[in-house]
This record gives sequence, C-alpha cells and structure tokens, in this order.
Amino acid sequence: MPRFILHIGTHKTGTSAFQQWATRNRAALRDAGFLYPETGATPDGNHHALSLALAGGEIDAGRRIQILRQFDDELRAAPDAAVLISAETMSTVRFFPLLPALRTAIETRGGSDLTAIVAVRDQLAWRNSCYAQMREMLTAVPPFDRFFMPGPHGVHSGNWEYLDDRYTRAGFALQAIACDAAFRRNGVVHALTRLACLSPLADIDTADRQEANPSLSALQLIVADEVRSAIAGPDGSVDWPLRNLLVPLVIRHSEALAGPSFNGHTPHAAAAYSALFEESNARFAERHFGRAWHDVLPPAPLKPLSPCGIDDLRPAQRRAVMAAVERVLTDPKAVRRMARLAAAAPAADKPSPASPAPDAANAVAPPTRTGPPARILLHAGFAKTGTTAFQESLATHRAALLEAGYLLPTAGVNATGNASTLLTGLAGRLTPAQNETIARRFHAEVAAHQGDHVIISSESVTAPLLTPRRREIAEALTANGNPVTVLLAVRDQVALLNSAYAQMRAQFHARDPFEDYVAKIVANGRLDWNRQRTSFEELGLDFTPLAYTRAVQDEGIVRALARLPELAPLAPVFANAAEHRANRSAGWKQLLVAEALRVWLEDEGRAMLPVQRHALRGIVDRQMADIPDAPFNGFHPTLLAYVREQYAESNDTFAARHFDTQWALLFPRTPLPPRSPASFDDLAADVATQLRGIVAACRDEAETSIDWTMPHRAAA
Repeated sequence: MPRFILHIGTHKTGTSAFQQWATRNRAALRDAGFLYPETGATPDGNHHALSLALAGGEIDAGRRIQILRQFDDELRAAPDAAVLISAETMSTVRFFPLLPALRTAIETRGGSDLTAIVAVRDQLAWRNSCYAQMREMLTAVPPFDRFFMPGPHGVHSGNWEYLDDRYTRAGFALQAIACDAAFRRNGVVHALTRLACLSPLADIDTADRQEANPSLSALQLIVADEVRSAIAGPDGSVDWPLRNLLVPLVIRHSEALAGPSFNGHTPHAAAAYSALFEESNARFAERHFGRAWHDVLPPAPLKPLSPCGIDDLRPAQRRAVMAAVERVLTDPKAVRRMARLAAAAPAADKPSPASPAPDAANAVAPPTRTGPPARILLHAGFAKTGTTAFQESLATHRAALLEAGYLLPTAGVNATGNASTLLTGLAGRLTPAQNETIARRFHAEVAAHQGDHVIISSESVTAPLLTPRRREIAEALTANGNPVTVLLAVRDQVALLNSAYAQMRAQFHARDPFEDYVAKIVANGRLDWNRQRTSFEELGLDFTPLAYTRAVQDEGIVRALARLPELAPLAPVFANAAEHRANRSAGWKQLLVAEALRVWLEDEGRAMLPVQRHALRGIVDRQMADIPDAPFNGFHPTLLAYVREQYAESNDTFAARHFDTQWALLFPRTPLPPRSPASFDDLAADVATQLRGIVAACRDEAETSIDWTMPHRAAA
C-alpha cells in the first residue's frame, strides 16, 4: 500500500524552494522510492491543482477528471513508491473542510499511511511575511491591523494547533518542523530531508539554498502599492497576466530601495497578537518538539514600525519611491501590455482589468496587433543534442524569461518545457477539438504578451511524425505576422547515429540491426543538415544553427544556445543555471539487458505505455548502477566509411556557409571504441552470466513494481 506524504507549507517557509528542488531532482527521488507527481504540478513543482482535484476543491470539472486520470496512471506505474505532494494551499483555512474528501480520494487509490508535513514559524514574523508577499504580488489587502485577525470562532490562520487538530481528525499524522536558525542557515531541503519520512532523500543534491520568494523592503512594497493603485480596476485588483508582468518590473526598478524587511507590529500590538497564540503554541510545541515554544523559536527583537503608505514617507523617500513607480509604468513592456488592455477593454467578450484571468482553455482569439510582431523562436532539437536539458531550463526559469522579454507558452507545453503537444496540435495531428483548443490558447497567449519573443522547443518538428506537416506548423506560427527563426543544434552524424540508436534500444523499442537503421536514416535525409535548412527556408522561416561540438557539450547546451544572437538577452538568466544531461546514453551492456527485457515482454504479449516504459528504464538504471560499462558503437570500418562519404560534401557546404570553416575542424575525427557486442552470445562467459543475472533481477522487480494490467490502453 503506497504511503502518501503531503508537504503542506505553510506559506513563507521555503515551500517554493523545496518544490523547485523536487522538480529538478524528480528522477533521483523516484530512484529513492518516492514519486513526485508531474500531474497537476506547475513547472516549478507546486501541486495546487492536484491537491484541489483530489479534494474536490474549486477546479473545473473536466480539468479535475483529466488530472485524476493522469495521476492514476502515474500511481500504477510506480505502485510501491511513496507519493510526495507539495502545495501550501493545503495549509490554508479554506482548505480544511476538504480534508475528509482528500483522505477518501487517497484511500481509494490504495493509500493507507497518510502523513502531513508542516513547517511552522513564529506568528509575528509569519504575519509580516505573508502581508508583504501579498502586497508584492499587487494584491489589494486590508490595513495590517485587520490582517489575519480572529474570526467568530477564534483565531485560525497561523494557529498551528488548530491546523494539527484538523489534519489529525481527518486521519493524517502530522509531522512539524520549526523554521529556526538552523532551518534558515541550512535551507528547507536540508531540514525536510532530515525528517524520518523523507530521510531516504537526504543524500540527493541539497546544495541549493536560494530563497525562491524573498520579501521586499518596506519602501519596495510601497512602490508595489502605488503601481497597483495606478493600474487596478474599480475593486483594486489587477488581472493575472498584467500582474505576472509587473511584479518582476517592480522588483527590478526598485532595487535601489532594498533595505529592512517589513514590520507592521507596534510593541503593544505585537504583545496582544502573540498572546492570542500563547496557549496553543505551548501545547503544539510540547506535542511535536517536547520543549517550550520560546525554546524552539526564541522571540526575535521587534523591528521598527515600517511605513505603510506613501503619506508615511519623508520627502526624499517619497521622491525615490515615485521615481521607481514611474520607471515601472514607463517600462516598454508595461506600456505595451497596458495599451493592449486599454484597446481590448470596450469589447464585450474581453475581461476587464478587474476581472480574474479566464481559464486558458476558454481563451478567446487574439486581438488585432499593433506595433511590430514578436519573433517566434522554434528550437527544433536535434535529438541527442541536449534538447531536454534546454527545455528543463526554460521551464525552471519561466518567470525570468518573461522578465527578459521571452514567453514560454503554457498551451501544449509540458512541465519539463517540451512543446511536442503544441506542435502536434498546430500540425493538425490531434483530434479536431484538441487541435482547435491548442491553437486558440496559443494565439491568445502570444497576443497577451505582445512584444515578447516566444520560445518553442521540441525535437518533434524534426521527427518523422511532424516532418511532413511542417507547412501546417509554419502557417500556424506565422498566422499573425510573427517572423519565425528555427534554431537547430547539429552534430556529426557518426556520433549522433550511435547515440540515437542507443537511446532507442535503452527505451525498449523494437530495433533493426544497426546497419539497417543507418541505411534508413541515410536514405530519408533526416541527418542531412543542408536538407533540413532548405526545408525550413522554403517555408519562409529563418534558420540559425549551432554546432554541437565537444566544447559545447562541456560548456552545456543551455549556455551555448544563449550565446546565439536570438537568445543573447537570456545569457544572464542561464549564467549560473545548473544543467543536467537528462537523457545520458546507456552503455552497450545496458543495451543488451534492455534488449533481453524487450524480447521477454514481446514473448509475454505485453505492450508498454510510456509510464511503464519509464518505470522499467528506471529499474534497469538502478540494477546497472554498479556495473562498469562502455559507450555503444555499432560501426565497423566499412559502414563508417560509407556514412562519412554520404555526408561529406553536404557537411562541408553547410560548415562553410554557417560557420565559415570545414566540417572536420568543427568535428575532428577521433577513433571510435571497438564495435559493441550484438548479443549475449558474443560475450565472455562470466560477463554473459553477470548480465543474465541482471536481466532476471529486472524481471523480478518489474513483475512486482509495475502495473501491467492496461493492455488495451497500451495497444491503443
């Protein structure tokens, strides 16, 4: 029976940093026995939508069905994994009535061991931080003295004993951790992975201590207030697309005003507010920490009372704040967005600035553009050139991209930044309804970010499925007058053929002999870079290549792509980005193991869904972790000479045109390793015996840990 662990926050306790860490290390968590679901998660790993779907909260019915169906697929693929869900919305008072339904939803999915983890802070500091964050996000808030005050049945927000009681009554075991000095010094990941329920994760990369949402200073918050007042609707609210654009601008243009964080408590008010929690804190601390509350979280000296509005400032401070406000409101990006909203306001089918943002699936067609159209940058791979690493960096830095003037769409783009579904929909290869919905959502997003370049990344546009539909994709991308530039990383064909063939076998796909595979690829022209360039340019698309050389591999594809003129403004965004090779090629021994497992499944009549394929690949990776292996090479001298001869003239022409050099200087010919064995029969007896043992161990684990009861879906 799977264990469910809910990380419920609370807000302003490093939750976003933990979620981003878990997203970056999702595969490592899975290897450690934990499933951090992709379903219902934002690109940064927040399971807000998944938690609402499970608990029956406020979420569109169709969206809820879709989330639960996909979540169930993930559970079936990892039946023995502990499920880790993180969303601070689960610590809010309005979520508490949903807890019984949440427990029922988990138990119907086989969950029996239910744990909730909460990080708690002293209420004075926590109240200050929450209030500051709401103001930073351009949210209309009441005066501080009426923020988080007791309701008719007592004080609930920030009452950790009340939170404990609600979760305990719903059948969850609550584990608490204090945001004390050690927590702040070592970071949320280090602190949480020291809990018993998450201790298997303690050795996974915990080096990142960066706070995801640091609070602004009191003066910066007044800048945010004045910006909100200048552009808000009648009820004081700002629509989400405009808010997401303006918040980074407020932070950037008010950096000179950084200083002490906000404090809204006077000494008398602080004493009165602390008294509200004195008894409940004492009981909570004794139960969870076995100590007095003030021993767990010693009271910090109260900071001076912060100014709350423009009228509270000295003349010099007022001038500095208003200068920052002017810089925000006159920033070209803000001007373009507000002009678009003003132009759209009279239309009956457009939301006013005071209305909540419409659901993306119901987005309207894009309005008529004014000014120069944005450029669409189509990163087309190629496969095995670090494409997945680049996509993951895009998804991780989505907000920073937007601040730099680049939009990563959400329509048809998955949590790891791959836009395969978007391009498949634009190509008309999904159902008619899906094609129409994806196209409508995409064009609405582009129109809402007028003036921002758009980044779309997927190697599927160079894959066999979509290559014949490039004209349809080009017509859809240029429908509103957007110029399109194709960015393509090119690689020496010999290394690429070895790498691509190895990946196909490592993922248990039926395989041709290597010679037949090479002959097919040479015949279809997919690796003829001149042919690829011509195909895109004939459609009216610009073309910019990047040579995926050894130097680029050592530097990292993300930083290399950011050196292209089209992506140069993103160089600071990716300067310190951690880059992981997400699809590292398997060695030849692992490929023999994978092939034996593929034959076993074929003999058993078992087809595989992607989730099952991914789970089986994880089993093989674990079983092979301590086995010395070597890179795969399928070339013998005759085949090697044939491939080099087929591409020699085209490669030299391409290198001279785009890189002003010779192909052999870009990709020096280094000796290949010996040709890899094709089967167990080609191995020494002891090696064959060792690998057959690995195959048996993988089969045993796969039988017990993977759900194979979905044959009709796999076949479909």
